[in-house]
Amino acid sequence: MPDRRGQTFVFRLPRGEGVRVEVADSNPAVPLAITGDPLDDGGRGLVPVDAVTDEWGVIKRWDGGGKTVWFECLTPPERGGSRFRTARPEPRP
Repeated sequence: MPDRRGQTFVFRLPRGEGVRVEVADSNPAVPLAITGDPLDDGGRGLVPVDAVTDEWGVIKRWDGGGKTVWFECLTPPERGGSRFRTARPEPRP
């Protein structure tokens, strides 16, 4: 069974574009943004992440020994963010 400990990294994106957060662990299972039963022990963490971030994703380790889940919150151009990096206009399914 994989270890439940993880590492968290917070990066400030260049030129004031926003922040990126990465959480790495040794569990190879890829999480999904689904709504589960209210009594489930887990599985709902990506639902709020999906709702409040501009981008998120999962990168599997090349050796199958874990993954990194990441998200980015971008600064809008009118607040000094890049006009080239923009949030998607529609929410993800």
